[in-house]
Amino acid sequence: MQIIRKEIFMKSSFFITLIAAVTFFIACGRGSDQTATAEVNEIQKKVESDSNAEFTWYTDWDKGIEAAKKDNKPVIIDFYADWCHWCKVMDEKTFSAAEITDRFSNGWIAIKVNSEDKNKQATYDGNTMSYPELVRYFKVSGFPSYLFIDKEGKPVTIVSSYIPKERFGPMLDYMKDELYKKDIKFSDYLESKS
Repeated sequence: MQIIRKEIFMKSSFFITLIAAVTFFIACGRGSDQTATAEVNEIQKKVESDSNAEFTWYTDWDKGIEAAKKDNKPVIIDFYADWCHWCKVMDEKTFSAAEITDRFSNGWIAIKVNSEDKNKQATYDGNTMSYPELVRYFKVSGFPSYLFIDKEGKPVTIVSSYIPKERFGPMLDYMKDELYKKDIKFSDYLESKS
């Protein structure tokens, strides 16, 4: 019975992802980048909510940070750009994986920041800035990049590039458990998990 449910879930996840991808390509062909971005964001939220009803990406920095303070949770910020190929691969292969959404649901606040959206504002460290200014503030040098913020609201590190789910899951666990504060190297932690 459990195997049948898993097969149904896998098939429904595949079709949801396929529909999202087709809609993305149609949206991109319509003309307006802002319209396409808004439609992709809505599709992404729908796909994520279908795969795990308790997990939602925040697309508003301030609301995400406020939720993290309220729930006393660490934060991961995904700095991305619409044109970034590896950002899309990260969404499709890593962020949408059940083991990653489960980890996000059980202990994280996740925020997506479109690095080129000049219309959105973020408040951090007493400063209000646009998303492109926020990217510069944190010295993001490539996309995709992931900023980890601890439960106290302090930045821990930024990691850049595509990361497969098999490595990203342990990275989330390592950061959530604050093993860096115990002087445990991530490479040692990763090796202990294999």
